[in-house]
Amino acid sequence: MVGRRFSLHATLQNFASSVLRIAYRPIIEVDPASKGLRGPVIYAANHIGYMDGPMLLCAIEQPVHVVTKFEVFTSLLGTILRRGGAFPVYWNGADRRALRHSVSKLRSGEAVALFTEGSRCRGRHDWIRDGVSYLVANTGAPLVPIAIFGTRHTGQHKELITPFRQQTALIIGEPIPASELLGDSANVTREELKQIGERIRLRLHEFTLEAESRVGISLPSDDVSLID
Repeated sequence: MVGRRFSLHATLQNFASSVLRIAYRPIIEVDPASKGLRGPVIYAANHIGYMDGPMLLCAIEQPVHVVTKFEVFTSLLGTILRRGGAFPVYWNGADRRALRHSVSKLRSGEAVALFTEGSRCRGRHDWIRDGVSYLVANTGAPLVPIAIFGTRHTGQHKELITPFRQQTALIIGEPIPASELLGDSANVTREELKQIGERIRLRLHEFTLEAESRVGISLPSDDVSLID
């Protein structure tokens, strides 16, 4: 029998997931249709706190490439993140390199996770960046919504490392087929991309608020995206 090829990417993510599960004991709920999901998948999460990126690893079962802001890649941490499958994105304008890299990973059958709002905020999907609609339109990969709670509460600083005693939760929804988000046109225009983005935003907004009422952990009410 041929042994399974060693993957540093998967090994580092599994290790991080185990450590974070022990440290934070997060509530994790996964829709049955998303359990054991493999292949090209776009995981779309809200963004409220500093620890959201690492916490994603607790809930996503397959190895995933997390799109992460470029500032954290300037130290030793950046090297570890790259080995663990993360890659940087520059949020000031469209980062075409990050988009091309994401498309490449999805087309090769891998999963990508991103924070659709682009920065830490109230986490309600009051807006989203264009990148997620671009990925759906150019790969046809299903979109899986993720709602994160408890990594930051109202009044807590945007750079806070979530205290271990603070209850967190990650709710993974049912995959949304790309066909439900795309229009009829074979060649998507810039205007149609905006329309796709609005469909995605509304689905994510509805899912996140429903999950909030069910899990019983409130999203923060202060918009720290306005704070430098």
